[in-house]
Amino acid sequence: MSQFPSVPVFRRGTAVALALACVSSACSGRPDGLPAEPQPVPARVTLAPGQAASFGANGEFRVTFREIEADSRCPSDAQCVWAGDAAVLLRLERGGIRAGTTLHTTLAPQRVVFDGDFAVGLVSVSPAPSVAAPIPAQQYRVTIEVTTP
Repeated sequence: MSQFPSVPVFRRGTAVALALACVSSACSGRPDGLPAEPQPVPARVTLAPGQAASFGANGEFRVTFREIEADSRCPSDAQCVWAGDAAVLLRLERGGIRAGTTLHTTLAPQRVVFDGDFAVGLVSVSPAPSVAAPIPAQQYRVTIEVTTP
């Protein structure tokens, strides 16, 4: 006889809760908040650093938000002569073709065409900068729009 009492690994309530959690997460898409299915074109998505989204009927085009390369936007709690600019590094992929590109909020380019079939435009960068504190890299979000050229 074992010195430890036998305890069931799953109790009925635990099993039901686990099953409901699995079903609800499958219905809501991926855990990172992006849709599980490729987005039809045109589409607008918001990405965090390191996140990617797929576009097109078969998800053949993928955009990954790599990082903010520079952020000189005017802080929301300041008065500026110039609006400033944020530079966003993206990775674009289709088939075996990969390219890095930088899009800007104010300067050019704000939109690029990739492989002749997809155009990627930078819609916005958030959060807005503040004089009080710098923005931690992982708090940035970029909204992009993918269209046909």
